[in-house]
Amino acid sequence: MKVYVITSGEYSDYCIRTVALSREKAELICAMLNSEKRYYCDVATIEEYDTDELQCDANEDVGLCYEAAFNYKTLKNIYFDEPFYSFARNEIKREISGHGYEILIAATFPKDMPQEKARKIMKDRVSKWKAEQEGL
Repeated sequence: MKVYVITSGEYSDYCIRTVALSREKAELICAMLNSEKRYYCDVATIEEYDTDELQCDANEDVGLCYEAAFNYKTLKNIYFDEPFYSFARNEIKREISGHGYEILIAATFPKDMPQEKARKIMKDRVSKWKAEQEGL
């Protein structure tokens, strides 16, 4: 299947404006966007992509991956990022940052697992990992 991506801008101003499923629709959208163009870099153009070229042969299940950071001393949560689709990941490491030492964790859970449950499991894994690191 082909998709038609309408873009504009150059370099750091480059952006995707919209995606159309037919060339005719993409041309209409470009004409509408270009009817009031002021500068050359504002010109909307069409980029064509064939989605059949994208192949993904994997036997792994896709889940939602969460990334978080915890303060190494207090285990206080510093941040939780929004989840994203990923294959299985379960990584914990210690890193120094502006907050001092942090424990970073990336973990993948089934898509239907509630976010709060995933966060609790991650905090438990971090607590267990820290205890193992300190020989407790």
